[in-house]
Amino acid sequence: CDDGSCIPGGCLDSTACNYDSTIACDNGSCSYPGCTDPGATNYNSTAGCDDGSCIFPTCTDVTLTIDTDCWGGEVSFTLSFEDGTVIDQLPGNSLGNQESNSWDYCLENGCYDFEILDTFGDGLFGTGSGCAVDGNYSIMDDVGNVLVQMGDPNYGAGTSHQFCLSSDGGGCDDITACNYNPAAS
Repeated sequence: CDDGSCIPGGCLDSTACNYDSTIACDNGSCSYPGCTDPGATNYNSTAGCDDGSCIFPTCTDVTLTIDTDCWGGEVSFTLSFEDGTVIDQLPGNSLGNQESNSWDYCLENGCYDFEILDTFGDGLFGTGSGCAVDGNYSIMDDVGNVLVQMGDPNYGAGTSHQFCLSSDGGGCDDITACNYNPAAS
């Protein structure tokens, strides 16, 4: 390269993403393949192109939170897969009054049903029955996305919510591209 024959910007390592066999000299600019999807568990921020090695989480961490009004014992819930298979269930008379309760789950990709019931028939509408507070509930994923949120605290004897989880990180779906992601939609 000292003779001036080196074409600038070259990589001679055939295992690199930017290998160029027409370059006479390597200038140290080689970038190497790896997982380029930030949603993958083996994401490599220094990878120059995606090599198809990305491993996606098999589940998403979520937290269910229920804040009770003055009658926490009236509340029960069921969390189930959309096919009806129960993941967790809380019977009535399990929660205290005016307290915050949370449950952590690692849920697989798919759709879910969350049903919350109230035996008195006024939901978590504590202020409607002389309590100083209304209750609340939510389900959030591990990055702060709200999957389920209570609307009206007076949901009557019960209400249900459906939500879906997917670890499809998206990305490039062009099979000829260096950063092709077979999981992209």
